[in-house]
Amino acid sequence: MARADPPARVRRDARGLGATGSGVRQRRLDTTRSLFLVAFLGSLAFLGWGVLDRSSNQVAILVAGLLILSLTLASLAVAGAIVAYRAGRAGDGARAFWAALLGGLAGLAAWGCLAAAAVLALLYA
Repeated sequence: MARADPPARVRRDARGLGATGSGVRQRRLDTTRSLFLVAFLGSLAFLGWGVLDRSSNQVAILVAGLLILSLTLASLAVAGAIVAYRAGRAGDGARAFWAALLGGLAGLAAWGCLAAAAVLALLYA
């Protein structure tokens, strides 16, 4: 039984490149990336609202915004660690390096937001 060749847009050569020969892969916006994008932009919008709000609840809104941003960045750091591990196991050293670096920076930013939220909460009490 003969196998049919895949369409030209899916056909790969021995190097794993597309039919056109370009090594550029198109990144899809999957569910996880869109969830992270919505969470990150939502937490930044909530934090921005806390900065612009001049009521008596401003510090409480800022603390909540920083906590939400901290949780978002911590989840990005965990996702970066998972991507780095999987890329390292697959032998893709460059992708593992960049995922580990960006995930580590996201982790540091998460701890910074958590520290700022703790300081503001102590000042608010």
